Amino acid sequence: MFEGDIASLQLLERYLDHTLSNSEVRILAPRFMMSSGEFNAEKTRSMLKGVVSYQPHKIVRYPFKPFDVRLAYLDSAIQPLFSRPSPDLLLQCNVPDNSFFITRDTADKSPEGSPFYFSRMICDYDCISGHARHFPTRLLPKKIKKTEAQTAFFDFNAQPVPISHYQPAPIWPHSASQIRIPKPLLPN
Repeated sequence: MFEGDIASLQLLERYLDHTLSNSEVRILAPRFMMSSGEFNAEKTRSMLKGVVSYQPHKIVRYPFKPFDVRLAYLDSAIQPLFSRPSPDLLLQCNVPDNSFFITRDTADKSPEGSPFYFSRMICDYDCISGHARHFPTRLLPKKIKKTEAQTAFFDFNAQPVPISHYQPAPIWPHSASQIRIPKPLLPN
């Protein structure tokens, strides 16, 4: 959603409210109750309500395409309402000062354009043509249990782990040296 649509995204709180009936939610948040294709709004709501609780701090800036930053509600349990990034990738957001080297696994056309992108935010899977693959510049330490990291995810009141406990991602020091610049499109 676009930044001006934050009120629409906040309606997710009503959608996830287990005390409201589907009819009430259809009146309060009609966009969330529209079924289409294989998506069944009522079935999805019954799967999520009471399991996922709305937390306003999970509304984050989300690069949809380069220079097209929107808003999204990122929660590892929100699928199938939103085709969210992988839960393991979402956990990497909890690493202080983390950023992501984003590249694609295939090119769709030629010439394709830049094969990489750098972001401090998790981006949409189709942010760059050929499907975005994220490589964190810092990794969540293996000694932290996944469940601990999941409870700390987006919890701004959680005690931060000192930056010295995080490991630089092994891919990062070599990524810049692996970037191949193709021959120029126009002669010099």
